[in-house]
Amino acid sequence: MAAGRLVLAAVTQGAATRVAEQRGSSAAAVELTKEEPGRSQVDAASCTQVARPPDTPSTPGLRTHDSGPSRPRHDSVTPDLVTSPREAGSNTNTVLLAVFVALVFSYFAMAAATRGRTLFVPELALDRAIPLEPAWMPVYISLWVFSFLPLVVVRGVARRGTILAYITTAIAAYVGFLMFPASAPRPDVVPGDGVLAWGLRTLYALDPPYNCFPSLHVAYSFLAAQSAYGAHRGFGVMALLWAVLVGISTLFIKQHYVADVVAGALLALAAYALVLGGRRLPRLHSARRAIAGSNDPARRDGHQTASKPAPANAAIAAANASGSRGVTPTS
Repeated sequence: MAAGRLVLAAVTQGAATRVAEQRGSSAAAVELTKEEPGRSQVDAASCTQVARPPDTPSTPGLRTHDSGPSRPRHDSVTPDLVTSPREAGSNTNTVLLAVFVALVFSYFAMAAATRGRTLFVPELALDRAIPLEPAWMPVYISLWVFSFLPLVVVRGVARRGTILAYITTAIAAYVGFLMFPASAPRPDVVPGDGVLAWGLRTLYALDPPYNCFPSLHVAYSFLAAQSAYGAHRGFGVMALLWAVLVGISTLFIKQHYVADVVAGALLALAAYALVLGGRRLPRLHSARRAIAGSNDPARRDGHQTASKPAPANAAIAAANASGSRGVTPTS
């Protein structure tokens, strides 16, 4: 009897020791979980308690299943040191736009380089038959708003291609100015005392009578019309008609010959096809949908917005949803 009591006491003491060890390991695991908020699970060999992630909603009466190890955190990366593709594209567009502006102001340097070298006179009988009409001045000067509008309206990769097309057009036109130096068919005197006649005389005084073949004025107009047509067909057709009017205005105010106008239109077509490959720019309604999608928080985070179930099937949909979320009610 005494031996039996000794054995029973030893077994009881050993069991108490094991229970104390298990309680100590569980407490240590809880403290470790508190120190590491992102930890989702403690080693099963040392404890049995599972820690809930900090971003998991607390729902009374429900126990969540193990969702695997937590994803690594990248909070140590400094956002200011990372350049997004959008920012890189914007920087590239800014550089290209600066190059184009430099080419625009190089127009006067090209005129000085071809001064006194008038060798090419592409005059036709049609040019001599067209009278001088200062009334076309408003159409002519509208180029400075109409032709450069795509540089402001077109966005993204399409904008970069449009700027490259303008740069290509300017460089090709300057090569033509050097190879075929020509002088504008301007009259010696502009008749009339009105505002339009005064404006035409001012234009003659400011714009050198060189840089004629091909007509860069017409080339910019047709390039703008093609860019507009690639974004919106209806607006592009109107822009094309306006580009034709701009070309006609250069003839009536005696800034260009017919050959200059035709060469400028062909230059714009070739530059657009060369740089943009004849591709149509994104439609305006597609751009609006893309902008609306980027402003939607659910779409921006990569989630799809689920459609709401019909009222008659609301109970069935709720039951299916609760079964698919992987939750188990606690007893």
